[in-house]
Amino acid sequence: MAPPQALFDTVQTGYLPGLWKHPGEVDGRAVVKMLSFTAPETARAAGVPRKSVNLQRPHKELEERFRQWAMLIEQVAKFFEGDEDKTMLWFRTENPMLGGLKPREMIQFGRADKLKRIIADAVAGELP
Repeated sequence: MAPPQALFDTVQTGYLPGLWKHPGEVDGRAVVKMLSFTAPETARAAGVPRKSVNLQRPHKELEERFRQWAMLIEQVAKFFEGDEDKTMLWFRTENPMLGGLKPREMIQFGRADKLKRIIADAVAGELP
C-alpha cells in the first residue's frame, strides 16, 4: 500500500514554483522548456497533432498533459530537495532502471504514466 503522503502528491508543492502560473494553473511553456521538448516532441508526447500545440493557450487535453508532466517533475524535485539542476539532470540522463532511456524520453514517447508508476514505487521504496 502506498504511504499516506502519496494521497496528497497530486497537488503541486512548489519545489519548482516556475512550473506554475499560480496554484493549480500549470505554465506549459515552463514545463516544455524544463523537459527541453521541441514542438514536434511536445505533440508526440501529448498525443496531439503538431498544429494543435499552442503554449500560450493550450487546449484542455494539452494543459492536462502539462499538469501531469509538471507533477512528475515536482515529485523528482521533492526527492532532490528542490534542487532544479539535479532534477533536470535526472530527466536528461540515461537511466539503466528505465531500460537505458532518459526519463524525458519516456515522456516524449508517451510513457508518462509508466514513469509516474516507477517514480511512485521508488518513493515508496518498492523498487528492487
